[in-house]
Amino acid sequence: MQVALTPVFARSLSPSLGLVALAVSAYSIANLGGNLFSGLVVDRFNKVKVLVAGILVGALAIGLCSTVTGIGPLVALLMLNGLAFSVVTPAAYALLSLHLSDEQRGKGMAQSGVTIGLSAMIGPPVAGGLADVLGHAGAYGAIGGFLALLGLVLAVGLRKAGTAEAEDDVGLKDLVALLGDRRLFIAYLGAFLLMYMNGGLVFALPPHVKALGLKGAMTGALFSTFAVMAIAVFVSPLGTLSRRLGAPRTMALGAILLGVGCGLLSVFDRLPLMIAAMAVYGMGFGLVFPASLAALVAATPDGKRGSAFGVFYAVFSLGSVAGPFALSRAAALGLSPFLLAPLLPAIAALGLWWWGTRRVQPATA
Repeated sequence: MQVALTPVFARSLSPSLGLVALAVSAYSIANLGGNLFSGLVVDRFNKVKVLVAGILVGALAIGLCSTVTGIGPLVALLMLNGLAFSVVTPAAYALLSLHLSDEQRGKGMAQSGVTIGLSAMIGPPVAGGLADVLGHAGAYGAIGGFLALLGLVLAVGLRKAGTAEAEDDVGLKDLVALLGDRRLFIAYLGAFLLMYMNGGLVFALPPHVKALGLKGAMTGALFSTFAVMAIAVFVSPLGTLSRRLGAPRTMALGAILLGVGCGLLSVFDRLPLMIAAMAVYGMGFGLVFPASLAALVAATPDGKRGSAFGVFYAVFSLGSVAGPFALSRAAALGLSPFLLAPLLPAIAALGLWWWGTRRVQPATA
C-alpha cells in the first residue's frame, strides 16, 4: 500500500528528488538491515508476541505519517515501520512452519505465496482509492488504524498458538552458522533470484512500454498478469512440485521460465505477446518461491527457523536492490536489460539442476 502513497506524499513535502528517493527507499533500507537480526528476536522470544508487537509498532509509525509536515520526520517514521515489520514476516513464516507436517510443507508454503500475490495486486489500488477520498495524509492514518486492528485480532486469534510455543536460546553464532550453511544456500539463491528479476523488471518494463507507444496503464496490466499466473501456480498441483522433483530441480525449472519470460520481452512488441511473456515469467515465480521456502524449512531445525527466515528476507531485499542497479548499468552501456537479465537465472538453473541430481534424497520438500 505504501508503494502508491510514499512517492507522491514525499514529493509534496520536499522539492529535493534525492530526499524523495530516500523516503521511497526508507522502508526497504530499514527492513533489509532489520531482517538480518530479526530472526534472532523471533527465535528467542514468543513468536506470536513478536508478530503482534511488530504489527502494532508498524501501525503506530504509519499512523503518525499522517501528522508530519516535513520530509525528515516522514523518512524516520518509514524507517521505523520497516524496522518493525522486519520481525513480522520471519515470525509469521516460523509460526506457519511449526504447524506444517513434512507432507504439508510444499502445499502450505505455496498457499502462503497466494497472500503475497494478492497483496501486490490489491494493496496499491486500495491505497490509491484511499488517497483520492481521504488525501495522502488521511490514507496513512487509515492504514495505521487497519494495522492496529489487525494486530489486536491476531493477539486474540493466535493466543492459544503462542502459549504452547517454546522459546529458544539463540545468538549471533547461530546466525553466522545459518549464513554459512550450504544446505540453505539454494533457498537464499532462490530469494535473491526472484527479487533480482523482479527489481529488474520494475526498472526496465515501464520505459520499455512507453517506448513502444503503449499507455502507462499497460505496465500495471503486465505486472498483474505475472501476479495472477504466479497465484495460479501456487494453488495448482505445480505448487507442490518440489515434493516430487526436489526443491533444487523445481527451482531450476522455475529459473528457466523466469529467464525465458524476461527474454521474450526483448523481442515481443505487441501487447498480447508481452502478456504471454509475463505469464511465462509468472509461472517461473510460482515454482521458485514455494520451493525456496520449503527447502529452507527442510534444512532448518524448529528453533532456528525465525533466524533463517530473517536471512531469507534480507537476501530478498538485497536482490530487489541489486536487480535495478545491475540492469541500469547494462542500459547505460547500451545493452538490453531484457537480454542481460536472463543470464543469472540460466546460470542458476544449471547449478540447481546439478545440485538436485547429486543429492542422495531427491525430494527436499
